[in-house]
Amino acid sequence: MTDRLHRNFARSSFTIETIDNVIFSEFTGQWAKPITTHYVKAIKDKVYGFEGMPWFHLVLLDKWEMSSKESAEAFSALGAWCYGHNIKATLFVHQPNPIKRYQLEQMIPKKATGYRTCFFDTQAEACDFLATLDTSPPNLWNRRVMGQR
Repeated sequence: MTDRLHRNFARSSFTIETIDNVIFSEFTGQWAKPITTHYVKAIKDKVYGFEGMPWFHLVLLDKWEMSSKESAEAFSALGAWCYGHNIKATLFVHQPNPIKRYQLEQMIPKKATGYRTCFFDTQAEACDFLATLDTSPPNLWNRRVMGQR
């Protein structure tokens, strides 16, 4: 399963792409409640399409400039929802930034059994880590870079 969704808002945007059972999300700009509401709905729609299959979320955040308090609360609620819908790991990718890391850690709900949260500097490192997990798709990095679905 592969498809791509892109949404622009006044000062922010997101792109969601799926490759097999991995959702790639890329955030840009400053996030407020309106864009977060659209994003949460889009993620839930993608996850419903997995029909209970284990899945992973790789989130690209180099262009993200933080979230409002209301947006952060919505992300926490989404995280808890994901635990109940068979997510196995969330991989956050961004260049080292202590402020981003702090806000992300505040938005992550309490851990669920069988779930991992990981932070990486590059998308390639995140894909390499996914390759070590039993239920991840093979050759994910090559397929993403080369456009092979």
